[in-house]
Amino acid sequence: MERGKIMNLKSVFKCFTITAILAQLTVYPAISYAESNNEKNMDMKTTIGEKKGVTGLVGYYFKDVQFTNLSLISFGEQSKLANQTKMKKHNQTFESARWMGRIKASQTGEYTFSTASDQNIILQVNGETIINQGKMEKPLKLEKNKAYELKIEYQNIKDTSPDLQLFWSIEGKEKEKIPEENLLSPNLSERDKLSKDNKDTLFLPDFNLFNNSIVKDLPDSDRDGIPDEWEENGYRVQGYDEIVKWDDVDLAKGYKKYVSNPYSPKTANDPYTDFEKVAGFMPAGTKDEARDPLVAAYPAIGVGMEKFIFSKNDNVTDGQSGSVSKTTSSSTSNSHTVGAGTKLELSTNPFALAKWEMALNYSWTGNWTTGFEETNSQSWSREIQMNTAERAYLNANVRYYNTGTAPIYKIAPTTSLVLRDPKDPLNANKTTTIKTVKATNGLVGESLGPEGTYPSQGLAGLALDRLEDGTRISINAEQLDSIQNNSKKLSLETPQVGGQYGLLRDGGLVINDFQTWAPIQSGIDSTSGALVLDTGNINGNLARKVTAKNENDPNDRTPVITIREAVKKAFNAKEKDGRLYYTDPKGKEIDLDESLITFIFDNNTEQEIKRQLENMQDKKVYNARWKRGMNITIRTPIVSYDFENTNNVGWYGATVVNGGYTGNKHAQIAPNGNGYAKTDLELKPHTPYTVRAYVKPSAANHNVVFYTTNDGKGQEYPTTLNGDQWHVIEYTFNTGAHPENFKKLGLKNEGNAILNVDNVFVQEWGAVLGEDATNLINNGDFSEGLNWWEDHKGEIEDGYFKGSYLKSNQFNIKQNKQYQLTFDSKLDIGSNPGKIYVSFLDSGISNIEINLDNSWNHHSYKITFPTDKNVNLAFISLSPKFNLDNIKFEEVK
Repeated sequence: MERGKIMNLKSVFKCFTITAILAQLTVYPAISYAESNNEKNMDMKTTIGEKKGVTGLVGYYFKDVQFTNLSLISFGEQSKLANQTKMKKHNQTFESARWMGRIKASQTGEYTFSTASDQNIILQVNGETIINQGKMEKPLKLEKNKAYELKIEYQNIKDTSPDLQLFWSIEGKEKEKIPEENLLSPNLSERDKLSKDNKDTLFLPDFNLFNNSIVKDLPDSDRDGIPDEWEENGYRVQGYDEIVKWDDVDLAKGYKKYVSNPYSPKTANDPYTDFEKVAGFMPAGTKDEARDPLVAAYPAIGVGMEKFIFSKNDNVTDGQSGSVSKTTSSSTSNSHTVGAGTKLELSTNPFALAKWEMALNYSWTGNWTTGFEETNSQSWSREIQMNTAERAYLNANVRYYNTGTAPIYKIAPTTSLVLRDPKDPLNANKTTTIKTVKATNGLVGESLGPEGTYPSQGLAGLALDRLEDGTRISINAEQLDSIQNNSKKLSLETPQVGGQYGLLRDGGLVINDFQTWAPIQSGIDSTSGALVLDTGNINGNLARKVTAKNENDPNDRTPVITIREAVKKAFNAKEKDGRLYYTDPKGKEIDLDESLITFIFDNNTEQEIKRQLENMQDKKVYNARWKRGMNITIRTPIVSYDFENTNNVGWYGATVVNGGYTGNKHAQIAPNGNGYAKTDLELKPHTPYTVRAYVKPSAANHNVVFYTTNDGKGQEYPTTLNGDQWHVIEYTFNTGAHPENFKKLGLKNEGNAILNVDNVFVQEWGAVLGEDATNLINNGDFSEGLNWWEDHKGEIEDGYFKGSYLKSNQFNIKQNKQYQLTFDSKLDIGSNPGKIYVSFLDSGISNIEINLDNSWNHHSYKITFPTDKNVNLAFISLSPKFNLDNIKFEEVK
């Protein structure tokens, strides 16, 4: 087997455009006001999951009589308030309590309120005291279905009273328990706007009703109902209806710690207060992650195409005579340019042990790039008998996706159909917007929850075929055929999404035209960073916004967290033995340990993290500080081995022992041994992959071969390890037309001592589509500089190669198959006439000799090889410098 030469990634920056790098990534669109035919507030029926949010009082229980030593906060309290069962459960005595909320009259009339312990009660309705440590003296007139502010304070030093039950009597009739539906939760959203004149409605006022004494020990600066001390030091939810102060022993019990900004009632700047979030007072379907005050409740919407119908006829429907339907082969993505290429990297540098790629184009608009598997050699324009001067009418069958944390109602995306060059997606001169369509009428979705689709899966998609004025969407023959041959990629881009959010109020879920996501978005975006978890989920990735401190404002009390903590919060990840695990909707645990994932950053995020790591001893990305404006995608591998399960090692020739780079276990390969995965890799054609392993030798000058091969084909790289420490070793390859050549994954230990191995994985970077999909030469037009090439003092000038030696990446050729080599060449300016030799190294065929002159010449050669072989293509000159461009090497079909 031909072995690749080790290349230093540090000396050559590797990058290539990946048109599907974030498979099915839906990211944060700009959200605009949506048009609606609904002029009035739209009250929707309360569901079972939403009832708790609109009924029941909020209760505060104190260990002392002066309402200062807060023990717990309870929500959803009904007419049975302080009860002995609650007190015994907490194994403590409550000497005072306060309940806040609203009471709604079931009919118009005179009401008399009472409790089982009136002597210990002060009760107010709309700020008027009607029980003051004794029986209510005169009835109170209330109107049907009107809600009144209710406040109850309770003191009981001796704790001799029975359960505290709240009753009412209507029009002098027999007293009864106040029904559940008549005790409403307080309005939690607007309490920070209360004036000093409304101090009686504060959850934690600086006085109590019994003696009006000043309370200074329990400030609630933002009036959200959670004391400042708890917001800064931590609190948690206990059971389903209680909030308690955080204790470090709670961590071992599996509780989640919440922290928030004591000066902002809405730390994440979403529509819900910190209290509403942790209590779950949000629309049903809101993700649990959004209950954390630092994680925004927020929809992330994209539009994906599933079917593409075109016709010369004005009536474009599937099955209609003259119409042709094409099913998409690749759906969602964002086009990113990231650092990756054919390379081998070996490093003990702590920076290298924290692996990431930098996306030159890291976009946060909801883009959905579509590809087609087309086997018909006839062009699409000819298929519908279309002349070049004619236009084809389009019908894109689409579906909306929500990969965020909150539902969106009356969803109306604005979608642009855009043609982009897959090689140069950012070049405006190579980009054409066909049409931009704002959703109206049948394209407006009623509601879309997190991880859901509209229409639901199983139902037909929406027909995106007209503009708002009813005009049909059309393209010309050249554009149509460019989509077919992948010289252009059809992208559905979502620059903005109109939609509304829901609030839980008296009548249940309330939605109206004033509750639009548009003004909410700017607040969230300006105070947070973005995290995306890419696990290959068919319905899109998980998109999250996590708030962060304003570094320029010393008064900002937003909690400071690490990237590790942000990931835990954003994806509800659990920590076990120092590793993070995400559990997907099917219950599968996905290891998010830093050594088993790849980070993708934008440029600003990469520079910030580099700056932080320079000043850190433990140089891990997870340990860096989470900051506003960060954009991070976490991409999980398609295959990984951490060797933690001794009962299922997954490798032949490897023994599991204690210790490791991370975790509790790792594998060892014996001297001169070969360790390899039991399960063959199932890779895709024309797709780049990165393989990585953490290895530690037991002796100096230790030779190792890392490989993905099959029967002498594929890719392998040797290297030499020095030093008794952990190294990271990785390389990237492209499967070309024969992914079966790379199915065996393993490590050969060619040293005389044990080789320690941990955290081996395979990362997929998305199919390389377009006209170069069959080209076995990567970057033959040098649009990516010298990535994928090895040269001797060569350079790229005006988009072509200039030098005297150039060698390609290694690729596999088949016996007796015919291939075609094409390229353009000329003498470099100032060079004397001479020859260049074109060689397929170690292939067994003769070199090709070419005489050069000062003009560009196109060359084409058909070649057949005598054996199967891994080869490199080389261009060599003994004296003159030459110029090369547009190199292609393809199998002749």
